[in-house]
Amino acid sequence: MTGFSVRVRSAGGQVEVGALQPGSSVAELVAAAARCLQTSPATLTLLAGFPPRPLPTAPPTITIAECGVRPGDTLVAETAPAPAPAPATARAPPPDVSGLVGRSPLIKHVVPSDNSCLFTSVGFVTSGKVDTSIAPYLRKVIAEAVAGDRINYCEAFLGKPNAEYCDWIQKPNSWGGAIEISVLSTFYGIEIDVVNVLNAVVNKFGEDKDYGQRVFLLFDGIHYDPLYSEKPEGSIQTIFPIEDDEILQDAEQLSKSSHPYTDVNNFQTKCLVCDAVLIGLKSANQHTIETSHTMFSEI
Repeated sequence: MTGFSVRVRSAGGQVEVGALQPGSSVAELVAAAARCLQTSPATLTLLAGFPPRPLPTAPPTITIAECGVRPGDTLVAETAPAPAPAPATARAPPPDVSGLVGRSPLIKHVVPSDNSCLFTSVGFVTSGKVDTSIAPYLRKVIAEAVAGDRINYCEAFLGKPNAEYCDWIQKPNSWGGAIEISVLSTFYGIEIDVVNVLNAVVNKFGEDKDYGQRVFLLFDGIHYDPLYSEKPEGSIQTIFPIEDDEILQDAEQLSKSSHPYTDVNNFQTKCLVCDAVLIGLKSANQHTIETSHTMFSEI
């Protein structure tokens, strides 16, 4: 049986994972990728397809071929912080966020599903209001940052040539993700924490920059919404000090207790290349595999 390799892209760059077989399990792929990235398989999640979705790890026998992974594919790696070991004499209780003083726990604010939900959400958490007109500006900010750093933002990292990416991200139908969040974190000088309810983790963008403040977004696998907290006098808070451990615990609890807000099985997208209407993430991923079309819009 012929072996093949895939590329795995992370915040630290890109590695090639080889010696795979179509019958290799997803768990074997994760373990091999973890070795290349020098991290623990327990903290690693691999995403594939357009839009990216976590590769299923259950049942344990599910193969990479069954998940639609092909030779030469580029996967995205998300790494969660390794859990701290519990004391030997006692089990740590779950975080209690009911006692947050002077504010509510994190609340979702719904923004339009118009292919620019990420940019609208970032605009909300940095300004406290919904302004859909900010999307073109933030797309331009990202394009200029990427164009100005062709070494770090090379074709291997972006998945397409630098100039092509810069043109693509400024189109109103292009979806934002990890690359764009990382750029916006640097632009605003703030940590952007994404509460991912699909794999129950909080992905922290800009964590290594020692920023003094953080904001929170909710991601259900397709759509981004901003998160905020209400104060007793009725005002809202969207920016929190880095040292505020209670609000971070609230976000971590939210990632574990929430369910996707979008029906990922019946969510409809339209291929912008051939106008095919696709239902659910599985159909969108299969369409990409069969046609190499990667540009979609929400319906």
